[in-house]
Amino acid sequence: MRKAGGRTRVGSGFLIAILMVFAVPLTGRGEPRAGRRDLPRVEKIRVADLKEILRKDSGKVVLVNAWATWCKPCQDEIPGLLKLRKAFRGKPFRLIFLSADDADDLEKKVRPALKKFKVDFPSYLMNDTSDQAFISGMSSEWNGALPTSFLYDRSGKLKATLVGERTYNQFEDAVTKLLEK
Repeated sequence: MRKAGGRTRVGSGFLIAILMVFAVPLTGRGEPRAGRRDLPRVEKIRVADLKEILRKDSGKVVLVNAWATWCKPCQDEIPGLLKLRKAFRGKPFRLIFLSADDADDLEKKVRPALKKFKVDFPSYLMNDTSDQAFISGMSSEWNGALPTSFLYDRSGKLKATLVGERTYNQFEDAVTKLLEK
């Protein structure tokens, strides 16, 4: 600030700084908007990205559950899968939710659905060049039906493609067998 004729003048740099502070919320950058902070983290991925995640999870049994917000059996399966995750907490096990919803539905459908189920861990949304590319890349045994779960052993090898709705006990048995190996 400078004094000029008894008045204080504000420098242009100071004005720009003030404008930027107030402009950041208007651009959507910076802190997430209220209501978004508590939504689950969902990342768009391709099959190659998922394979890299599985490689990094070497030493763990991994269950990848392909689901969608419009799939009633998928919705019915989620509480049992969350119970499974809790039951195997502290063991070398990881649950991954993989949404088959359209990428355009991420904010309006996928995140709210995961929030409804109180999913508190990172999840993913299929985003390959085509649905068929993702389906083929996941398993030759998979025709794209939902729900489908892919069970990987500790070495990252696909051990089972479980097409259709499963119960908690079925998942628990399958995971336990791989953990005991």
